[in-house]
Amino acid sequence: MCYPGAPCIYYGDEVGMEGGKDPDCRRAFAWDERRWNGGLLAYFKRCIALRKAHPALRRGAYRRLLAQGDIYVFGRRLGDEALVIALNASKGTWPLNVSVAGYLEEGARLQGVWGEGQARVENGRLVGLLLPARSGVVLEVVGAVDSQVAREEATLIA
Repeated sequence: MCYPGAPCIYYGDEVGMEGGKDPDCRRAFAWDERRWNGGLLAYFKRCIALRKAHPALRRGAYRRLLAQGDIYVFGRRLGDEALVIALNASKGTWPLNVSVAGYLEEGARLQGVWGEGQARVENGRLVGLLLPARSGVVLEVVGAVDSQVAREEATLIA
């Protein structure tokens, strides 16, 4: 829900439907709500609500900030809204330490809007958060966004 483009959810995934190899790749939809995984459906709804609440996730410019091993960090920006999405697919905790020079202002503060935590920009690097194993966080810049960077990003998506 944070990556560019229209999200695609294969029917039934949102309620935990099962399937196997072809020809059992997906059965007819289970309309009996007692068979649905309610927790999984609530999770999907929360993901969709996050995307709807943040225009930058729907139409914003994308910038990869770090792709190293099991860590992937990218930014989404639209106008005055800037978000950083950090994903940790590793088996260990990862201390956030990502170069954002030229992307986020020095001293910028970020607050978790998905996942908990806060981060800040110090010496051109996003720091201040330990990301648990097999987790992710969506951080939003609190306060003003560097207008020059926002104009450059807007030019890229226009």
